[in-house]
Amino acid sequence: SDVCSSDLAKGRRLQQRVASDIQMAFPCLNSDDVRSVSMGCSGEDVLLSQQARMCFPYSIECKNTERLAIWSAIEQCSQNSGKYTPLVIFKKNHSDIYAVLPWKALLDLVTQTRTAGSPSMNSRKRRRVCELLAEATQLMNEDDDNMSE
Repeated sequence: SDVCSSDLAKGRRLQQRVASDIQMAFPCLNSDDVRSVSMGCSGEDVLLSQQARMCFPYSIECKNTERLAIWSAIEQCSQNSGKYTPLVIFKKNHSDIYAVLPWKALLDLVTQTRTAGSPSMNSRKRRRVCELLAEATQLMNEDDDNMSE
């Protein structure tokens, strides 16, 4: 099917927005940790580093289209997800951004949040783990630099 450049640009904008939102949600991550993949590449739409996966363990498929074939989007996402939870993120012109994930994953997310006390406590813990990973990675990189001198 013919995909015009404005459709590609629309898709790219959503991918970049999702990558940017993840990065902003986890300040310990940098632009190398969360990258929007160039259009037309097979696989996930947003590439996450190992550190980013610790914070956000999802495999992302973005769809910015007026008519979404949801089942084929889920299938595509699932095929690319490997061991991570498939997450289809979608929108159309003048709409909010929505996400679809397997019911069990949503239920797990909600019950984890509830059992951790307040929802913010869970995200605080996640954020702290992410920060500690960033510090550890930085220290390991410094050690590597020192050893090569």
